[in-house]
Formats: sequence, structure tokens, C-alpha cells
Amino acid sequence: MAEIADITVKVNDIVCTADGREFRVLYVNREYAVLFEMNTTKFIARTFSTDDIISFLHDKSWHIRADEDSIIVDEAKLDPAIAKRYSMYKKLMHEVDQIYGPTYIGLSGRGTKPEMAALLEKYGLKKSAFWKQVVIYLQSGCKESSLLDKRTLKSFRSDNHVSYSKRTGRPKEYGQKSNVIIDSQVEKYFAEALKDYDSGRAKTYKGCYEDMLRKHYTVTTYDNGVVTNTMKDESELPTMWQFYYYAKTNMTPEQRDAIRTSKEEVRNNKRLLLSDTMKGVHGPGDMAEIDALEADISLVSEADREHTIGRGILYLMIDVWTRVILAMSVSFENNSTLAFTNLFLNLSDDKAKYAAKFGITSFSPNLWPSNIIPRRIRVDRGADFRSDKVEAILNQIGIERLLEPAATGSLKGIVEQEFHQIQFNQNSFVENNGLIEKRHDSQHHKEAKLTIREYTQMCVNYVLNHNQKYLQYYKMNKRMRDDGVRPIPAELWKYGCRIYGMPRPIADKNTFFWALLTPANARINREGIKWKDLYYMNYTDKKLTHRMYQLQSKYEGFEARYDPRDIGQLYYISDGKLETAPLNPAKFGNQGFEGMTYKDYMEYRARKKAMDAEGRRHNLEVSVTERTVNDTIVSSVSAPRYSDPNNMRESREEEKQAVNSGNSIQKRLSDSSKEAISASKDESSQKSENPDSIVPEISFDDALDDYKERNK
Repeated sequence: MAEIADITVKVNDIVCTADGREFRVLYVNREYAVLFEMNTTKFIARTFSTDDIISFLHDKSWHIRADEDSIIVDEAKLDPAIAKRYSMYKKLMHEVDQIYGPTYIGLSGRGTKPEMAALLEKYGLKKSAFWKQVVIYLQSGCKESSLLDKRTLKSFRSDNHVSYSKRTGRPKEYGQKSNVIIDSQVEKYFAEALKDYDSGRAKTYKGCYEDMLRKHYTVTTYDNGVVTNTMKDESELPTMWQFYYYAKTNMTPEQRDAIRTSKEEVRNNKRLLLSDTMKGVHGPGDMAEIDALEADISLVSEADREHTIGRGILYLMIDVWTRVILAMSVSFENNSTLAFTNLFLNLSDDKAKYAAKFGITSFSPNLWPSNIIPRRIRVDRGADFRSDKVEAILNQIGIERLLEPAATGSLKGIVEQEFHQIQFNQNSFVENNGLIEKRHDSQHHKEAKLTIREYTQMCVNYVLNHNQKYLQYYKMNKRMRDDGVRPIPAELWKYGCRIYGMPRPIADKNTFFWALLTPANARINREGIKWKDLYYMNYTDKKLTHRMYQLQSKYEGFEARYDPRDIGQLYYISDGKLETAPLNPAKFGNQGFEGMTYKDYMEYRARKKAMDAEGRRHNLEVSVTERTVNDTIVSSVSAPRYSDPNNMRESREEEKQAVNSGNSIQKRLSDSSKEAISASKDESSQKSENPDSIVPEISFDDALDDYKERNK
């Protein structure tokens, strides 16, 4: 990014010249920029002085046009053949990025391009097809949606992604000779004994050798029911030295160490260190390491500080080449896709606004880069990182995932070491304030005082300070030393962007956010979009309302996604645009769920289903009681000998008037008076049982007169 005064030129900007041509900015630093001509089918890349570009922009002979083109490709809706071709083109463009990016100048000119020839052979493409896709891809600002033709873009509006992986290995061969000729059979016995030695840490060479002799070199005889085991003649036995020599020559020191400790420990602590984490890493944003840490601090609830809620989970993303901490996330989510996406959301956040939410302001934006996508990430085999959901997310964003072997934290030592530094820096402040110590008398839960917000403040403060610290352990090459760059992450980032170019930016945040959302199995009819017993509606989407009218009461599947952090809205794609459908407030059952997390709602929904089950039992009991009463009523009435249907109208009229007379207000007042008098008599009779408390009886009329007299 080049910037002078209020004029900024960034990668992916569209620059419009005075003669009406448009160029896409492919690469820019303080000295020069590479512009790619648009609205043409030819590969035309031009190099301009950055000062000249800013000068033209300053005098307004050139201007920058906003790029509003945003189409989300969802491969699930693509025809299988188109999806296969689209996936191939994506892989091809990723390789082109790695070989010729970020300037792509290497593709210019008519000279020999062996790398391009290798790509053509690998993907079975003609030159014309290759150049067509490269030109369209670069003109679009490296957007993957450009790899589909316009006819497909009009009809697909979604896509699917399937990826496959397999692991390979190689067999071992054995064959050694000793004083006894070692044939294939003896070799088989040795291998069996060696396998027995490998089966446990308490095994010894001598014990395994003796077990081999017992199994294969002992003759069993039976004499009058007596079993005798006799070892063969010594000349027919392989010696202990032969077996030991065979074991030594067929097991590496690493294998022997693995038997005595564990394979994971040997691989993690004793492997040869012939390279380091910087091998194959080319500049900022090329490789990042991600990991999670259960912090050694017990936290309290923000709602009630009297309640302890345990450890917080810290996720970090660190750029390998510069050691800049690119993103962080603190939550109580562990080993989940939700925690992983929290980290990537922070990657897209404006870091100044993010830090301001925690009361940390007034720092240079250069200290904490935002809005970039690393090409590769290095992770361990935790459940959150190896899951198919995470793989699908990374494939949609265009990030290569490198899974390190299990139990080898040293293979991603940068982020592991950073966790050690974080806890080392913070522990002195949280000691006796919730610090979890590996001691039997640790009182961390009782001493806890910090909330997750306050712990996040400490982590944000650490990130900002780390990114401006001098890293004495950072190994600098000769060019860095000659250029006078200091091993400070923020300075290394600035220097690396000047040398290697800016990392790939998040060109389209809607596409980025769409990849982080979770698929929802929704349905649609004239009531709206239904998902998990909730109804959503986007009144501004005429295409949606038209389809609802067509369906009427018939349900149809509807591809949507949701954010597990807030179920208040669903997201879907319409005509290549990201649309939002909030909860429909006109539906009574939707009130109160805005802002609720998916987990909380599912717990509420489970309670509702349990209540419904109890309600069905309750209704069954009520129905059985109703039928019992009805049966009693009907069976208790004796049927008349004969029912005369003549004069039915007159009889009905008499009966109707009799019923109406019985429902009169006067009758109800009279009945109420009688009930009151009856209750009074019952009370008097109860008191008469006590001779000391006798009250005279009084009629209702007398009582009424007495009331009127007292209230004149």
C-alpha cells in the first residue's frame, strides 16, 4: 500500500486513466506499482512509478473507482462437470499465485516460461485456455468467482466442495547373516522376536531371544503321559549375538528410543534439526501458525463476580516470517469450529476498533495488520483444526491447511513459544488473583477476580506490545542486515511487504463471512423461511416473496446459513449477493430470540420438546376422563319406551323457553341468596355445639336492612 497525504493506492484498487482505460492494481510498494489492464482479452501488465500514480491521482487526471462486484460461489449448486472444472481452475490459479505472484511480471513477454509449460502439462490445458483464465482472474482482482463463465454465474448462485486426502508408507526389509546361515525361516523368527521386543518397555533382548528359542527351537516329546521339552542341539541354534546384531542392524537409534520412551517423544524432542520453521516461507502472509491455549487463570462471571467459571481459551494466529500476531480470540469455546471462526473474524476486524472495545486506544495501525488472508496455515491435529467443517471453510477462503503430526508441538514452535511468553508475562500479575498453580494447596477458584473481558484486555495489550518488541532470537539473513532492518515484528512486516509485496487482502468481506457461516437446513413456503421452529423473512427480497406466493402451503428446501453466535437472522445468496433474513416480528412465537446463541436456543427448544411430551400425556389423561364422564352420563339415563317425533317444533319451543327461564339473572340472584343463608345456618349450627357462643338466627332480609341502616 502506497500513501501520500489523503491519497492511498492499495492492491485490488481499480485505477481509471485520463484516456478512459481501467487498470487493476496487482502490486504496489513505495517505489513502483504493477497495473493490469482491464476490458481486454490480452495479458497487459504495466509498471508505473508509485509517485507518478499518486501525482496523477492528486491532480485528478486519474481516479480510483470502487469495485462493487461481489458474487459468492457456492459449489453445492454447480453441475458436477462444472464444479470439477471450477475446482481445477482454482488449484491452477493458486499455483500461478505461488509461482508468479505477487507482481505477475514473470508472465509478461514472449520468453520461455518453463513453469507455465509444466502447469499446462499438469492440467492438460492449451495456451489459449490458460491465458484466458489468467487474464480474467487478474482483472477481477484474483476473485475465484471469475473462474466461472457468465452463463454459469447467472444460474448457479451456490457451490459445493469435496476434497480428498490419503496417506502412504513403505515396507521395511530385513536380511543379515551370522555363524548359522540365516534363511527366510530364521529371519522370520528374528522378526517375530523383534516385534515382541517392540511391544513393551519392560521387554529385553535376552528375554525375547529365549522366548524365540522356546517357541521354535524346542522339541516336545511324550513318554507314558509325561511331556518333555528338549532344546535342539546347540549347533542348530542361532546365537544371542546373532539375534542382537540383527536387532541392532534392523532398528534405528530412533526406533530403539521410541521403544524405551514413546515414538511421539522421540519425534518431538530428538529428531534432527536440519531446518527451521522459516523453510519454504516467502514473506508476510505466506504462512501462519494457529493454536489454542487453556489459560492458567480462573475467571469469574461478568453477570455475578461471586461465581467462578474457570479457564478462558485463547486462540492465536501468528505470521511465521515476521512473527506478527495477526489475530486473537478469547472465549470459553475449546476444540470447536465456533472458536476457529472467532479467530478468523478477528482477522477481518478493524484492529483499532476492536482494541477500543476493551478500552485500549491510541496505537498505530501498523502495529496490528488487518484484512489479510494467509496463503497457508500450520496447525496441529486438534479436533477443531482437523475437522471437515474447518477444511471446508479454508477451501472456500482459499487457504492451504498443513496438519502437523500428532504430539509434535515443536513443529509449530512459534505459536507454542508465544503461549509460554504470554503466561510468563501475565502470571506475576494474576498470582493470588486466580492463577492456576500446579500445587495441591492452590486456591485459584476462590481467589479468582478477573472476568473474560478483563483477561481479553490483558491479551490485547500483550499483542500490541509483542508486535513492537525487539526479537533478539530472530535469525536475520544478510540482506536484512545490509538493509538495516530491526527484528521487530511490525518493522519486519513493513519491510517484507516492500520486498515481497502485500499479502492477499480480503477482497470481498461478504464472501469471507459467508464461508464462516454454518449451513442451515431451512424450508420455505408462504409463511416465510422456517428453521428450527422459527420463522424468518426478508421483506425487501421480491424474488423471495414471489417464490413464497408460488409455493403456498407446500414446503421447499431453502439453502441458508446461520451464525451460531446469534440466531436472530439467517443468511442466503440471491442473484450472487449475500442477503439477510431476520426473525419475523409479526410471528408471535419469534419474540425474545433475537441475539440468542444457537446453543442456548437448542437448550430452550429441547425443554419445549420435553414439555410437549408431558403435554401429550396430560391431554391423554384429560381425554380419558372426558370419555369416562360422557359414558357415565349416557349409561345412567334410561331410554324412554317410545319417543314421539310429532309436534317437534312446538315441543322444542316449550323446551327452549323453559331453558331460557332457568338461565335468568333473577334466578341466579335468588340462588346466591339461598346459598348465603344455607352457609350462615351451617355456621350457626357449628357454633351451637359450643354453649358459650350462641348467636340468634337472622334472615337474609333482616341482614340486608341492618346493613342499610348502618351505612346511611
